[in-house]
Amino acid sequence: MRRHCIVCGEPLLAEPIYVCRNMPAVAQDLPTKDNVAQDRAIDLEFCQCSACGLVQFNGEPVPYYKDSTRAGERSEVLIALRRKQYKHLIETYDLQGKKILEIGAGKGGFLKTLTEMTEYGVHGYGVEYNEGFVKIARAKEHVNVVQGDPENADTVVAGGPFDAVVSFAYPARLLDPNAMMQCASRNLVPGGVCLFMVPSLEHLLKPGGFYDLVRDHIAYYSEDTLRFLLQKNGFDVLEHGETAQLYIYAIARKRVPLDLHTYWADVEPLAEQLRSFVRERTQNGGKLAVWCAGHFAFTVLSISGVGGEVSYIIDNAEFKKGRFAPGSHVPIFGPEHYQLEPVDTILILGPLYVDELVDEIREKCSPNVEVATMDWRGLRTIKP
Repeated sequence: MRRHCIVCGEPLLAEPIYVCRNMPAVAQDLPTKDNVAQDRAIDLEFCQCSACGLVQFNGEPVPYYKDSTRAGERSEVLIALRRKQYKHLIETYDLQGKKILEIGAGKGGFLKTLTEMTEYGVHGYGVEYNEGFVKIARAKEHVNVVQGDPENADTVVAGGPFDAVVSFAYPARLLDPNAMMQCASRNLVPGGVCLFMVPSLEHLLKPGGFYDLVRDHIAYYSEDTLRFLLQKNGFDVLEHGETAQLYIYAIARKRVPLDLHTYWADVEPLAEQLRSFVRERTQNGGKLAVWCAGHFAFTVLSISGVGGEVSYIIDNAEFKKGRFAPGSHVPIFGPEHYQLEPVDTILILGPLYVDELVDEIREKCSPNVEVATMDWRGLRTIKP
């Protein structure tokens, strides 16, 4: 029996939340006349993770759990549902003419539906664990399915990377859904999207929902736990909801690292503006002090490299007086120090308190000293 969650690894609750007694041992690979006498109903312990809340069976999976076994792939109902899902995915996320990979492609029926939607010019690919299913998919449905292990994070599917990944109920079958999500991410282009559909815990909690339990599904996801699984593995959820009553779905995008060079492109221009201002105010013997010994001032002085040209920092906090600014090593004094060492310019580096500090400077230092301030918009002087 497993004692830890298949998604987050934290302990399951000490006691099962329900024991499903006399349950069928399988939903596929049905008994034959040769072995039906050996078939036995089993008890299944339904457990919940103490941390992420995922509801899951704690026993061994069915022997064929990696095989995407499903009936009715080409039934009218499922063809219509897949067409609706594919249409939304393609049109919403600009996938016309792009490459889409199905993970857990089974015998190729759902992928066949995708390739029949020729109006979108999509190129469909599939990966399936069961070699026999792969042969059927290629020979009968004439779709591009290859054999591979989607529960292995290192699996790379030929033809990739892909612009989108889809998977229908397959994540719920796996002992290691994290590995499958990492496999999906490995085979996606940066910023690629995915559509995952899984049996719904919410459905099971409705009247009659118990009878849709099946051992083949190791876990039953809620919208929250499905979102957690995706986010844990580097995806940002774009939309989620219920589909076909029995299932929930999520569409997510492979997370792209933030390009902070773009967001913080103003850092060096602002630093150079400060350097120019300090040089101009001190080049002919002028003296400049900074008001505010806070993190903003420490960072500005340190990255700009002007600490050696700043006479001192003024701050009212008693515990900061007599200390030095980290990085730039500018000494810190109280306002009274101005009378001992007057300066020509005081630069406020505390953008939240400018108006208040200007009045304090005029009162405690001098009404005639030049006052300037700097924030993300740049440097400006303040008229008396």
